Amino acid sequence: MRPMALLRVAALAAALLVVPAGAAAYGEATHTTITIERRMAADDSPPLADLYQSVLSFEPGSWTALHAHTGGSYNTVLRGSVTLRIGDTDRTFGPGEGWSDEPGVLHVAGNVGDVPAELIATMVVERGIPPARIVETDEDTAPPVPDALAMTKSLSVLPAGPLDVLEQSVTLDPSAEVALPIPQGPRLVGVLDGSLTVTIDGVAHAFEAGGGWSEPMGASYAYVTGEQGVRLAMTTLIPRQASLTAGR
Repeated sequence: MRPMALLRVAALAAALLVVPAGAAAYGEATHTTITIERRMAADDSPPLADLYQSVLSFEPGSWTALHAHTGGSYNTVLRGSVTLRIGDTDRTFGPGEGWSDEPGVLHVAGNVGDVPAELIATMVVERGIPPARIVETDEDTAPPVPDALAMTKSLSVLPAGPLDVLEQSVTLDPSAEVALPIPQGPRLVGVLDGSLTVTIDGVAHAFEAGGGWSEPMGASYAYVTGEQGVRLAMTTLIPRQASLTAGR
């Protein structure tokens, strides 16, 4: 990895819930702010899994296709509001709120509000299994579908035992060097706004909005942000009720 000064890291709470917008995440000097954070219990997961992270942008009136998931699926609203529809039942979620999908249950998600919305969706499935099954409908006119702001996939070794899924929206200051704590499980990262350079295995990689990468558990990565800073979506799978990082 590119040599750079590691910045001080403050301890994270063991049970992480929603952090208020603007709250410092990793200590005052790290140039890092968590704007949304949600932690939820994961279903039983295979030791080697395909992980998917998608961040979807819903314009007013847009909906996903009717679909069902083949494994664990975990969703957190980042901006606006998103409505989950199962049959004739609707539930609407705002920023920092969300839900877990039951495998095999048909549903759609959409935006019934009048402002755009964003949703981070994480899927954990058996290796080689598609994360969802799309159902074709007979509707003549389908609503517009959401846009994908960022999509990341990784084949990952998962920690043993019950797991939690931690989904975060993280903002890094402009022109900053940031080293995040080493997680106790694999992490997926998607770039929503801005740009940054990440050094992986000694090689620098540049990422812009729409790009992303994966970080295996126990690995440390340092980021150098662009002049406009960067907004990231992060998903980390960690042991149930454990702290995000070892020794914290």
